[in-house]
This record gives sequence, structure tokens and C-alpha cells, in this order.
Amino acid sequence: MSFNTLARFDGRVSIECPTPVLPLVSAMSGVEAITARSRPVAEDTFDCYVPLLSLPHVLDFRAADLPATCPYVLATPSGDSSFSARWGNGLKIGLIWSGSAFDRTRNADLAHFLPLLDLNAKLVSLQKEVAQDEEQQLSDHGIENAGSAFRHFGDTRDAILALDAVVTVDTAVAHLAGALAKPTWLLLNEPAAVRWMMHRADSPWYPTMRIRRKHEGEHWREMVIDVTREIAREM
Repeated sequence: MSFNTLARFDGRVSIECPTPVLPLVSAMSGVEAITARSRPVAEDTFDCYVPLLSLPHVLDFRAADLPATCPYVLATPSGDSSFSARWGNGLKIGLIWSGSAFDRTRNADLAHFLPLLDLNAKLVSLQKEVAQDEEQQLSDHGIENAGSAFRHFGDTRDAILALDAVVTVDTAVAHLAGALAKPTWLLLNEPAAVRWMMHRADSPWYPTMRIRRKHEGEHWREMVIDVTREIAREM
């Protein structure tokens, strides 16, 4: 969600967004956030209206045009202080193993992410929906279940800012971590969504993101083992 191009037009730019996203959009420059309602906003309120995902077409935007200017999601004045104080010093890694139920091929299991325990790090679950058996696994392995208490994406943002890196499957949090310029390892099943393009280990949207694509016959756990080794070498 970077609206600087639109903001250059002589006028007011507003975005209607779901309530959980409102804290993020409200903190962005050049745009006014409007809470999404059950009824559409009156047409006479604006001169023009465009769905968010149609903007690249309307603006004739290409991948080469991407400024890759991150972070473009801003912190609040309170920042990440509460999470930083709670988690202390040392390496801190956030993880998400499951996202949308509409495309389960993107999702792994919590057990697949346990190789991250080999790091001398504080592991934090950013997962909003956690099953009962997963709660027990998190507790058994000393992984903090932070995400279950998040009220909105503003809380998710503040938690990510207090971390050193994020390891995630294809979820909204992957985009948020990238937009915050946080080192992010994105684990993709193939075929992946078109937004991640093909055969790339990076993303033009997010300069601090690395993409690890699942090879034929490979298991999620093997991917996480590789990522764990990378983090150990670099952090």
C-alpha cells in the first residue's frame, strides 16, 4: 500500500479499508483512511473511484517502475516499546505457518517450523488464529504466542518492528513485514501467486525480502531447515 504516486495528483486521495487495516493506512502520508462500511460510499463524494488492485493497470505501472522505497508503513509514536521491553535483547524471530483457508496449498504446519528452535533466538508466533493443539505445541517449545492477542494490524506492525526477522508463508503479514523493511524469508509453494512472479528469489516490492520456493517433492520442513541455516550465518 504505497500511495505516493496517487498523492502527486492535485487533489485528495482516500482509501476505504477494513477496520483491522485502519491503523496502518491512517499512519501513511498522502492518503486519508476511510473505514469500510456495509454500504458503499456515495458516488458524489468523489470525482473518481478505482479498486485497489486495478491501480497498476490504470496508472500503467510496470515492475520496473517500482521505487522499492521501504519502509512505507510508518510506526506510531508509541512504536514497538512494549514488545521490545517484553522480549528483551538477543535475536528475535517472528513466524507464521498458516494463512488463508481459501488456499490451503500456501499453508504449512507449525511442526514444519520447529527447526527454527535450533537458533539461539526468541521465537514469536505472529499467527492470529491458533488451534488448540498448536497452542500446546507453542507452549511446549517455549514459543511466545503473541499473535492471538493482536487486535488489529497496528499491533502486528508494532510486534514486527520489535523483531529482527520474520519467517512466513504467503500471508498478509509477509507483505507487512516487507513494507516495514524487516528482513523477511517468504516460503512459497508452487505454483505461487502471480504477485511473486516466477523463478525469483527476491521481490521488486520489498527489497529486504527473500523468497524460498518449494521444489518438486520437497517438504516444508526442509525449506525451514535451509532458512534456519541462512539466519544462523547472517544474524
